[in-house]
Amino acid sequence: MSWRVTRHVAPLAVALVLAVPAAAGAQDLECDPGDVRVDDIEFHGNATFPDDELEAAIATTPSSFWRRVGLFFGAQRCLDRVEFERDVLRLRLFYRQRGFYKATVDTVVTTEDPGRVDIDFNIVEGPPVLIDTLRVSGLDTVRDGPRMARDLEQMRGGRFDRQELQRRVAGIIERLRSQGFARAEVLSGYEVDEIRDRATVDLQFIPGRVMRIASIDVDIQPREGKRQEIPEAEVRRLISLRVGEIFREQDLFRSQRDLYQLETYAHVEIRLAADSLQPPGDSLLAVRVLLSEAAMHSVRVGAGWATLDCFRTQGRFVDRDFIGGARRLEVNARLSKIGVGYPLDGVEQLCASQVRNDVFSDTVNYYAGATVRQPLLFGIRLAPSLTLFSERYSELDAYLRRTTIGGVASITRETRPRTPLTLAYQLEYGRTQAADAVFCAVFNVCELQAISELTQNTQLATARLSLSRDRTDNLYDPRRGDIVRLEWRHSSTLIGSDFRFNKWTGEANWYKGLTPSITFASRLQLGGVLALGTLRGADDFVPPQERMYGGGPNSVRGYRQNELGPLVYLVTDARVDSILPSGDSIFVADDTIGVIRTSPTGGNALAIANVELRMRPPFLRDLLQFALFVDGGQVYNRRAETVRLDQFRWTPGVGLRIASPVGPIRFDLAYNRYAQQRGPAYTIVRDEVTGNPSRLRCVSPGNTLPNGFGEGCPASFTPRRDDSFFQKLTFHFSIGQAF
Repeated sequence: MSWRVTRHVAPLAVALVLAVPAAAGAQDLECDPGDVRVDDIEFHGNATFPDDELEAAIATTPSSFWRRVGLFFGAQRCLDRVEFERDVLRLRLFYRQRGFYKATVDTVVTTEDPGRVDIDFNIVEGPPVLIDTLRVSGLDTVRDGPRMARDLEQMRGGRFDRQELQRRVAGIIERLRSQGFARAEVLSGYEVDEIRDRATVDLQFIPGRVMRIASIDVDIQPREGKRQEIPEAEVRRLISLRVGEIFREQDLFRSQRDLYQLETYAHVEIRLAADSLQPPGDSLLAVRVLLSEAAMHSVRVGAGWATLDCFRTQGRFVDRDFIGGARRLEVNARLSKIGVGYPLDGVEQLCASQVRNDVFSDTVNYYAGATVRQPLLFGIRLAPSLTLFSERYSELDAYLRRTTIGGVASITRETRPRTPLTLAYQLEYGRTQAADAVFCAVFNVCELQAISELTQNTQLATARLSLSRDRTDNLYDPRRGDIVRLEWRHSSTLIGSDFRFNKWTGEANWYKGLTPSITFASRLQLGGVLALGTLRGADDFVPPQERMYGGGPNSVRGYRQNELGPLVYLVTDARVDSILPSGDSIFVADDTIGVIRTSPTGGNALAIANVELRMRPPFLRDLLQFALFVDGGQVYNRRAETVRLDQFRWTPGVGLRIASPVGPIRFDLAYNRYAQQRGPAYTIVRDEVTGNPSRLRCVSPGNTLPNGFGEGCPASFTPRRDDSFFQKLTFHFSIGQAF
């Protein structure tokens, strides 16, 4: 059985009906006896706007997925016939505001079973009203006025979308107020010829006078039972507003954000005094700053488990008014590899297999550091900071970095909101350990004594210049906007380093909400390293931690951590393939030989691209999110190979995200159809006298090195693997979105 509701009403009647907010008529989650449950809502004929946008404009909503499939949990929503009839008017107003003055909406309610109905909204959009005349005045006397006017004039000839027009007008008013026109306003007029489907738009901007700040009143409320911690004079110094200067609305918002970011105030409100804008002939404004102080000290501890870290814990202590002046002291400590690393080992079976088999994870990783940050430097909006730290950090199967003592001095300036520019200098005294085969394959240092010398304590100094811009709508799970990050690092003897290289990286992320429940996300990463000299006989030596690595939960997910790109293999044994006339032997390992260890060598060039479709299901929308993704990329060694896009490795996959207070808990499963990466293979040769390991012997197929010693070990060894479907799947577990 079905019944139909059709409404054709005048615009005034629509406006009167919708004067009552939709929320006032929202459906009850508990249906009373005799009520009819709504199971499904569908829209037909909506060629211009997606279903999700129309569904957000009406009050009637369907019951949850779990209720629709017959279970007894989840929200059930019943039909409110009054609000349902008003939904027809809401949709007509929705279309009218967007330029479809002749749109009609009919509804069909179909009873599937007693007590359950499906609803169809049948829409005939009709022809759109077009803007044939658009007049803009009042902007010719202000800076960038013609450019502002062009933003509006682009709508001439297009659909008369009042929401889009209001958005553009609001943007111009905001720009005028950022130039000091605090009383800027606009007079607007519209005429619509519904017979011809044409509209005339008149917009007269009245900038008014440029306003200046006459006074700034600061009212600070200390914590209950406490004295005021930060003096008023310090607050006046921290904000961007000054008496006598031109009032810019963006300075007001920046001042409010800067005070919030200090975390010294539980409440921050900066606004114009209520009577400040009343005298029309006055050009002076009064600003009020209302603050409520928060706790100046805090302690936070946490613990967790991760695929690459096993058990881990961290703690942080913050003093937000260290030695006065809103100076911030932050002390951080971290421990990871707990359970598998000495001296906190003993529960290895609770850790992932790749961590148990990683020689760099045999000892716990740690970080202990203290950072002091100053909000301003000499009254200039530069934020300096100084960090001292000690650290042990390992990258799975790649390298281990021990820093006995290190320090970072940096200065940050926010050129625009959420666009910081940072100049930093970092100095570390410590040593980096990598697999012996990595030194042999990449740096042509194959004698273990020479490798040992390269891993002695050295001084690594880098100068860093970085710029980032974040225009996303959410820190943890963005739905729209973009992020751009650029970084350049330099190391040389001129700045006190034992190494010489330049390194650059760039990253661009873009997010687009396709519908209220679907988000498209993409990322492009590029990077390169250029060695400038030598260290202790190793040609073009760049510390392993400064090389490029790919693969892992936040990179190309079809590969395990760091295993995208060049690899070297340490194998158990090799056979004599042939004997040269000189009596020397050629050793070769075939793919049946056991692999003791697989080591990423890193590269000096990197390119990675990711695309991902993030989707909210019709059930548990606030808790769950599904993802379809394709990751592609490659890590290159420019000295040994040519950078070619046809070497890209593309790995598709699916994922599940579960919302949590610390960000989305992420499970990803990726498919990798490619064969195992080829690379050089080595065995360990022991000294004939002492029996101790002394050299690495090349045993790659096709090598021509006498006794396996010398330069040029070919990257021709491919370990055997099971080629079944499940062996081509790579699983990742982590916290936070991949990008």
